[in-house]
Amino acid sequence: MKKIFFVFTAFLLLSCQSFAGGSSDSTNTQEEKTVNEISSIYLTAIRSEASSERTTWTVTLEQNKSAAALVELLQKGDVTIPAHDYGSFEKVGNLPQSLPRTDTQITTKPGDLILYQGNQITLYYDTNSWSFTKLGHIAGATRESLLSVLGSGNVDLLLSVRK
Repeated sequence: MKKIFFVFTAFLLLSCQSFAGGSSDSTNTQEEKTVNEISSIYLTAIRSEASSERTTWTVTLEQNKSAAALVELLQKGDVTIPAHDYGSFEKVGNLPQSLPRTDTQITTKPGDLILYQGNQITLYYDTNSWSFTKLGHIAGATRESLLSVLGSGNVDLLLSVRK
């Protein structure tokens, strides 16, 4: 009788978990699957709309819920972020919506794409240490190569998914 009760209780718990939408592990797997399906995005720097000055880089994404949320946003359409220089080490601009944060203490390096405070995208061309959410990185980027494209003024950053 105890065995039957135990099996029935275990079945009931599993059924309730499935009915409630599963465990948080299934959510993480789904987010990681999105990032794994699209492991990189395009980042295009546009110096001015009147100009044809455009440079596009491939950003290899981190595997975290923040990068997955960014991919989900970009699957709805490209996002253009007017970005300005801040602190002589980054270009920063506002996202159209907040994304979940997974902040950890890191030191950035040139080419890092960072989510700041959940609602700002930052492209680093130098280093900085803070608690940030890293979204991805441009392989081979250097301060000099990024600044030759980004310049010292404002720039539009166009984010899009790889197709």
